[in-house]
Amino acid sequence: MTDFGSKYARTVLRTPEEFRNFLAMRPAPSWGKKLSIHHTWSPTETQWRGLTSLDGVFRYYRDVRGWPPGVGPHFFGGPDYPSKRWVLFVATDPVYKGIGVAGRNSDSWHLEHTWNGDKHPFSAEVLEFSAWVVRELSLWAGLPIQWCDPHVSSSTGLYFHRDRRDAGKSCPGTKVTHEAVMAAYKEDDMTPDEVRAIVREEIEQVWDTAAGDAAEAHLMQRGILTKKHPGGKAASIRYMNITLSRVLKLLGK
Repeated sequence: MTDFGSKYARTVLRTPEEFRNFLAMRPAPSWGKKLSIHHTWSPTETQWRGLTSLDGVFRYYRDVRGWPPGVGPHFFGGPDYPSKRWVLFVATDPVYKGIGVAGRNSDSWHLEHTWNGDKHPFSAEVLEFSAWVVRELSLWAGLPIQWCDPHVSSSTGLYFHRDRRDAGKSCPGTKVTHEAVMAAYKEDDMTPDEVRAIVREEIEQVWDTAAGDAAEAHLMQRGILTKKHPGGKAASIRYMNITLSRVLKLLGK
């Protein structure tokens, strides 16, 4: 057990789905307008030992820096053990204001990477991890995935810690560039029109008689259905049949 108080979430989330479910249980606070991107510098990826390291960092914040218990950056990325795959460690619960950038703690979440960006650019694995964290946070908070001005209260989006003129830091590291980070964040991004087109195609296929009948025939041929379902014209049944048929085809059955 730790003694950092109720604002300290101390949670490990290993997939985007786990993070999405974690956020769904919380109301997005109205104060959140920005996300600051950081590196820890120390501990580094090879030094990180999961929750043990996280507790040690927050003990330093409290006992040495004098910060309130459990209040610091909201998110830490680092290797899980024993897999060593990068996962998300939630520190200060994102419903609460944290500490990470002087002058911007009132409207910013903070994402730390256990990395020394002054020596190395973010690796492909780090960028992939960081991207899914940012995308899920963006969906939850309505935060645009774009660079913002950390000196302007009305500006919303993302910024590096060093973007603050008074930061006096290289964070998230001199080897980490805005271009590389944003390219990773935007890699799977789709415009609203692209999303609508995909949804429209799916809906049209559900209501397409031929597609539904073909899927039903395929499932009967494979012995999954023994007869035509009396509710086969219902959209939910047709969608289930079409989906099952797709899966079988992907498996080559």
